[in-house]
Amino acid sequence: MGGKRITWIPIIFFTLVMVAGCGKVQQNSGLGENIAKTTSKLIIGDGAFKIDIPFGQSVEIKLSAIDEEGKSVTNFPVEWNTSNGAITSKGVFTANKPGNGMITVRAFIDGKPQNASLPVNVTADSLVGSYFAVKESFLFQDRIPTKFDSIEPRLLSNALQNEYGSLKNFLATLRDSHLQYVTAEEDRDAEEYRRDSYGGIGQISRRSNTGMFLEFIIPNSPASKAGLKRGDIIYEVDSRSVANLTESETNGLIRGLVGHAVQIKIRRGIQDITLDIQREEIIRKQAYGKNLEAGIGYIRIASITTQTLTDLAAILEDFPSYPRGLIIDLRGTDSGEMGSAVELAGGAFVPPSKTIAWVQRSNSVPYENKSRVDIKIRLPVVLLIDGHTAGPSEIFAAALLENGVATAVGEKSLGDGSSPTKVHLTNGDYLYVTTSEYLTPSKKSLMGSGITPTVIQTISVEDMAAGRDPQLDKAGEELKKSFISVNL
Repeated sequence: MGGKRITWIPIIFFTLVMVAGCGKVQQNSGLGENIAKTTSKLIIGDGAFKIDIPFGQSVEIKLSAIDEEGKSVTNFPVEWNTSNGAITSKGVFTANKPGNGMITVRAFIDGKPQNASLPVNVTADSLVGSYFAVKESFLFQDRIPTKFDSIEPRLLSNALQNEYGSLKNFLATLRDSHLQYVTAEEDRDAEEYRRDSYGGIGQISRRSNTGMFLEFIIPNSPASKAGLKRGDIIYEVDSRSVANLTESETNGLIRGLVGHAVQIKIRRGIQDITLDIQREEIIRKQAYGKNLEAGIGYIRIASITTQTLTDLAAILEDFPSYPRGLIIDLRGTDSGEMGSAVELAGGAFVPPSKTIAWVQRSNSVPYENKSRVDIKIRLPVVLLIDGHTAGPSEIFAAALLENGVATAVGEKSLGDGSSPTKVHLTNGDYLYVTTSEYLTPSKKSLMGSGITPTVIQTISVEDMAAGRDPQLDKAGEELKKSFISVNL
């Protein structure tokens, strides 16, 4: 450099030239400039710009500094690094990992290091984005094909498309029911449904082969006043069949403006019934309770979330008289969060320092979750479970059963201890990916095996149509036995 002193200032010049395809330079103010085959010189300072590059495409980055005469100088040593691509010593960046990242440079001017960085967002289509999401964190790594590992990034999208044809087919090959692709619009609708209150009729339901199976009717709700029962199947909403709709889509039809009516058709046994029900504001709770006879408290868990423990405490406080024992109904409870199940069991039922669950992640040693010294419910407990008791409710049930603080009545649970994580994809959509498995306190896996109740008791379609609940009756009998043993 001829001994001339170079003045390095905080504002750095990058020259970007797309090697293949096209990308976009974005300014935080919202202004942008397309990078085509021509060279674009940009002043990058204080994170004012970032570049969007499609997965598999490349961009050449050239650095220049300004000497004391204001001339551009390019001949100085440079070290490159990046978090979501590959970059050569000559500054050619190839986008090979979807998501936000950074290109960093360490330039040596007059022997002194100077640093600069350029934010990079590598965009990908839904198939490539989902492929990388499962590669990154999917619990069952042995189910992911390895033949795509050596394919050049620019060829990966076509290779996946040729192999699977669609994202749905790709996810199906991974054999995991939690793997679910959700569009940004569907996610917004789901968030709307998870609000503290909504206009609806007050039913908790799940998918069945022919419609929506009603698991629980919220007390004093429009659904309760209309006479809906557990076991009723909604097969039509406002003249539209729901046989092929998702749970979210069906709930979207039932919900609506408070004060407006919705027409539903239900099947109860062999009887079809049409009902016009006026929507009311439904206050969302995760647990509902009532007093049964002989000092028995009944608690229905709708979902196990961070709110469930609070709702449970409120129910116990509102009971006219403190119960002598509890029946906790987990039938059909298949939603919630594994961490909340651990909190609920460890914070309210299981004695301090006892094991609640073990957590197994891919290629790692399981770690232990123990109960805390919180307020404990020192009452006999009987759990009601069935073939649709799944996920968080199974981990909660296993924690109580294996620690000897509850018994269970009903039918064998589903058998699913896996826990999904919501991954935000670069196209704005989401993928739910199974990232861990929760094991019981004895390190037993629930996957495919489930929980066998202490006392097996079935319930038929005819029972539900007639308003009978032999499982609840049996749970009451078992709970009363504990009253007798305590009195003795």
